[in-house]
Amino acid sequence: MRTLLILIAIILASCTSKTYLEKAENEINENIDKRLTINNSNFSKELEVYFENYLSSNHIVSKNEDKGLIYYNYLKFVPDHGGGLNKIINDSLTAKIKKELEFIGLDSENGIQKLFYETVKPVVEKYHDKFKAEEFNDELIHGIAVNDPNVELNMIVIINGLLKKYDSSDFNRPFLQKFVLLLVFVQLELNE
Repeated sequence: MRTLLILIAIILASCTSKTYLEKAENEINENIDKRLTINNSNFSKELEVYFENYLSSNHIVSKNEDKGLIYYNYLKFVPDHGGGLNKIINDSLTAKIKKELEFIGLDSENGIQKLFYETVKPVVEKYHDKFKAEEFNDELIHGIAVNDPNVELNMIVIINGLLKKYDSSDFNRPFLQKFVLLLVFVQLELNE
């Protein structure tokens, strides 16, 4: 019984020690996953696996790298080598992924930007008072919440900003992975 109480105390302590940024990002990520899985409950995972297989099959990253490092290295690759290198194999899986992206409205830059804005802004507003006490203004979700989703994006500026702000371990955060996956990979490689 004592072990159970200690375990419960540890779990509660770890839950309450999460920063508001982590809580906000988790909530945002859940909302994005809900959108990604409207038509296909496995699509979020299928898209991640497709992305990671694309990177390893094109020798952009090694298959056994840490997940955060995979996303970080992809960001480092794009400015030097560009996106849309026609390395996407137009097979039935690619057609299925593209069809699903079209179904959920993520087959364009505007659709992707709108998704991020609509999922991020309400959560940032919800935690606004909490964020005042923490360093937050230079976080990605803050930038998304305060910018107009209809403005054309300069992908290189965004990528360089992410690489300056975050190191490879930061990309273990699920929200940063979703951002790279959808805004950079899907926009540059699948929606070209």
